[in-house]
Parts: sequence; C-alpha cells; structure tokens
Amino acid sequence: NLVAVDIFGDPVGEAATLSYACNREDVVKECQTLRDNLGPEKLEAMYQRTGAPLHPSYALPQLLAFYHNEENQPLAMRIDKWKTISSICLHRWSGKLHFQMPISYSEASWTGMLSFRDCYWDDEAARIFETCKGIVQYSHGDDDDECSDDGCIDLLPPLVDYDAALPFLTVGIPPYNGNGSENPYWHRWQELRSKNVRLFL
Repeated sequence: NLVAVDIFGDPVGEAATLSYACNREDVVKECQTLRDNLGPEKLEAMYQRTGAPLHPSYALPQLLAFYHNEENQPLAMRIDKWKTISSICLHRWSGKLHFQMPISYSEASWTGMLSFRDCYWDDEAARIFETCKGIVQYSHGDDDDECSDDGCIDLLPPLVDYDAALPFLTVGIPPYNGNGSENPYWHRWQELRSKNVRLFL
C-alpha cells in the first residue's frame, strides 16, 4: 500500500514496497516489539485514534522492518517520500516532476497510521516511524547526502480528501511536462486530455 520514491517520483526498488498482505517474520517481530514497548494502554489509545490494530499487514511495522534492515540503507538514502500507486500515477500524468502529490484520507487509512477523527497522520505512529533506528531521508541540499535528525524527516505524503480537485489537473493532463518535454500520457490517453482528474480513492 506504500511505495518509496526518489525526488523524481520513481520507485527506488522492490524492497521499498509495502504489501497489505505482508506476514514476513521480521515484520511480525516488529509488531511484537512495538506491543512490548508501547504497552496495552498506548496500544488501545492508538487503536482508538486509527481504527486499526497493530498488525503486520499495516504500514508501521513494515516501515520499521525496512529501516531496521541495514541492507536497505542504500535504498533508504534515496527515498524522498512514501507514496501510493495512485499518487505515483497522478504524479506522472501531471507532468509536475517535483510536485509533492498528496494521497487521499481513504488511502492513508489503509496504512493504519491515519488519525481518522482529524484526518492527519497519527502523532504517535508518525513519531515512532520518524525516530526509528536507521531512518534517513534524501536531502535536496548541496551540503549533505542524507538527513537523519528528527527535524528534517518528512517521509509521509500530504493528505487530502479523495475528491479534491488538483488545480493543475482541473482541465485534464497537460501536453507538456514542467521541464518542457512532451508528456507521453497526453498522447496515450485522449480521455484524460479534457477531464477533471482527481484522486482515485
């Protein structure tokens, strides 16, 4: 349900792809560690905020398992954001090569990390993720190749309602990308040239 992408919006690799059907041993272990560290009261409070139990099929333990695996560090250092398939598609269709495409509240709820009453990423879940061992983020600056302190980790995508009209797609996908090159999707799908394109879910 989440795919890691680089600054160009391209997936960084298969290992950085989360699956809703996951039951890997390392992810199961992360779930148990989280249960032990949080305790029953905090677990219940998180469940009340997100509506999702702590389970290997949800994003948080899978994200922790990814970053705790030292073999994934080369991939982790290239990650700009974790996105959904639909937001990756919209990003490519839009031609906005460096735009931070949002995901819908519905998609975010599938991660098990959405605080559904206020429609933000759950503070506790985000804190656990953004302060976990091994967390890094690609830096857009010229001085450092990576960013690893708490203040600069911003790996979760922005959130909007599923029917939010994206301003640059209200009249269809553009014939040219932001850098002036031809948008190949404009030629492939005539139906998207004059339609208001919205988030899928």
